[in-house]
Amino acid sequence: MKTSQKITIFIASCLIIIFFGLRVSGALDAITLLNIKAQVDLLRSFVHDHYYLAVLFFILFYTVIAALALPLASLATVTGGFLFGTALGALYTNVGATIGASIIFLLVRYSLGESIQQRYALALAKFNNRFEQQGAVFLLVARLIVIFPYFLVNMLAGLTQVPFWTFVWTTSVGILPASLAYTFAGQQLQKIDALQDIFTPRMMLAFAAIACLLLIPMLFSYLKNNRNGNHETI
Repeated sequence: MKTSQKITIFIASCLIIIFFGLRVSGALDAITLLNIKAQVDLLRSFVHDHYYLAVLFFILFYTVIAALALPLASLATVTGGFLFGTALGALYTNVGATIGASIIFLLVRYSLGESIQQRYALALAKFNNRFEQQGAVFLLVARLIVIFPYFLVNMLAGLTQVPFWTFVWTTSVGILPASLAYTFAGQQLQKIDALQDIFTPRMMLAFAAIACLLLIPMLFSYLKNNRNGNHETI
């Protein structure tokens, strides 16, 4: 058995154990907006007294959330904004989310992606060529405007030949606007009654504007390639 396969099995086993541990212990049901708001003084005290340990716990927790696709990401991001502020909360969220997404990407790539690419090499040749040229655009757009669920993007990307570091930076950049929005809202944690209150029409319009700004450089690159004779569509 290859080393990559052994590592894949080990990580997958750890994730399964963690998931069942959280489920059986009832921790997943206990992590709610109401419970967090009830423990704000305790959480603030812990961050004040053990800042770096709190940052480490938060990043590890978010990594698990992202890897297991648990429905706690929004709540965790809001809490991060409350505990660490908008900028640092978004940074720590981004690190944890990117690591978690990368774990699933690599698990899929080494458990399924490589074998699928080898078995259907001829059939996938044209797709791989197109994705090599425009894969970053696809991934970035998928993150920014949430075309597909977060975990599904991680898995589908693992089946392609997109470079690992392309996946990492598109994930990090693509989730940044939402991270900033949630951590900013988190500074007013006590005034939030439901996470749905965060996404107002004005906030959604801001997301669309940010997405357009981030995609402009890639659009120019695409148009430039077309002028040079490459008429492939995105």
